[in-house]
Amino acid sequence: MDYQVLSNIILLFAGMGIFMVAIHMTSESMEKISSSKLRHMLNKVSGNKLAGVGIGAGVTALIQSSSATTVMVVGMVNAGIMTLIQATYIIMGANIGTTITGVLSALPTLNSGESFPVTDLFMVLSFAGVIISIIAKTDKIKTWGTFLAGLGTIFVALKCMSISMEFMQTDPTFQELIKSVTNPILLLVIGALFTGLVQSSAIVAGIVITMVGQGIQIGAGGNAVLFIILGTNIGTCVTAMLAGIGSSPNGKRASFIHLLFNVIGSIIFTVFLLLYPGFYDRVMVGLFGDNHGLIVAAFHVMFNVISTVIMFPFAKYLVSISKLVFKDKKQKSRFVLQYIDDRILATPSIAVEQLLKETERIAVLTRQSLSLSVESFLKLDSSKSQKVKDIQEEVNFLVEEITRFLIKLSGYDLSGRDERVVSNLHYIISDFERIADLSSNIMRYTSNAESKNLAFSDAISAEIKDMFEAIDSMYGYTMDDFIKRSNEHKREIDALEDEVDELRSRNLENHYQRMNKGECNPESGGIYVNTVNNLERAADHLKFISQKEF
Repeated sequence: MDYQVLSNIILLFAGMGIFMVAIHMTSESMEKISSSKLRHMLNKVSGNKLAGVGIGAGVTALIQSSSATTVMVVGMVNAGIMTLIQATYIIMGANIGTTITGVLSALPTLNSGESFPVTDLFMVLSFAGVIISIIAKTDKIKTWGTFLAGLGTIFVALKCMSISMEFMQTDPTFQELIKSVTNPILLLVIGALFTGLVQSSAIVAGIVITMVGQGIQIGAGGNAVLFIILGTNIGTCVTAMLAGIGSSPNGKRASFIHLLFNVIGSIIFTVFLLLYPGFYDRVMVGLFGDNHGLIVAAFHVMFNVISTVIMFPFAKYLVSISKLVFKDKKQKSRFVLQYIDDRILATPSIAVEQLLKETERIAVLTRQSLSLSVESFLKLDSSKSQKVKDIQEEVNFLVEEITRFLIKLSGYDLSGRDERVVSNLHYIISDFERIADLSSNIMRYTSNAESKNLAFSDAISAEIKDMFEAIDSMYGYTMDDFIKRSNEHKREIDALEDEVDELRSRNLENHYQRMNKGECNPESGGIYVNTVNNLERAADHLKFISQKEF
């Protein structure tokens, strides 16, 4: 092998590497730019079938990866926030949205194989984007700069691959090697394996489009190159299948539906192409002329659109088949996560939103725990102590899992708002956890008083009740703000916390007067003081939570 050939091979691999980096840059930056829209789109998935397809196509077009969309969907299904039928329509749309990268790859081949002027313009964007990223003062502008740099770099990568492949047109060894594979099924398998290896159909499609755009014949020509494209659609399912490992049965089903959709579509098109060997030359060349790069890109779009149209009415049957393959399993753990799943980490904006929902569960549980403990104290009835204990264990489980998820999420590139939320959630879940601990303390005081047949006067009960009612009002305002992601009731919460402080001071003063008059048992008095102090500390934690911004 002479130096020139080796140099071209190195340039080819360099181009592939640059292409992968560029796709990642544009995907990541676009996800950050459109994070709120992305959350809105996926959180508004309803029973509208066409809307599901449109959402899947739109999200994938934005992040430029059907695998990423499918992994995200698997995570959302696994978390129980999306049904399998909704996921199915989104997966169909994702396959359509992923063809945008192939279309971009075909741009340099326009005008009968000559370089389209706009391609060079796109390449200039890589430099312009870098400059914008350097001089920009806001994160949003920097992100736009990164997106433009990534978009321009895609075309730089395509240029590198195009130049590297020029030698293939004349080199007899490579010509013979590429033309030697004529078996359609083998070509399909090669496309699937290569895609599975790099975990991106966009990369493989881009390489193939660049090759044929340079006039390089694959296999026996004609339909041969189309079988490779069919294979890429099967190979791209590897990422989603890996994401399904270790997930819930529904998570596994979602990834299987993705595979099933692409396999069935590939089988249909394989049979068609075998029965109609002149399809490429007679139909595709007739539509697009001799621009073979554009032909391959158009076929990629055609395959996914037609497959969606064919299988759209049979979505529920895909779900049924997935349920037959993956049976429901009995829940082993006492506690489960409802909204977060490691598979949605790939889309940080959605992961943050799901974290907030999971934290809402802690807020509801701790409010219930505090209410039960105070109610038990007032009645001197510790029969609910096991319930309070169970709530505390569930809260501890959720705090541990959320903390683990937060640490992982912190390693991703977050928007300014999402970074602030992640930072605040560390403190918020800790404050809620402390309230659960305080509730357990109050229940323990109740059990102690009950076991010793201690009694509390009506005055003491009224004082405890007044404090709790103020704290419960704080809880209502805090949860309302948390759900709305606002600080609308911060003033009311501050006023109620001041009221709780005043009630504590007054109640303790009343208690000391009762003690001096001999109206209070010292042992029951100690329990009362501890209960008052624990309630006041619960109010403090609610105030701390209300001070965090979203």
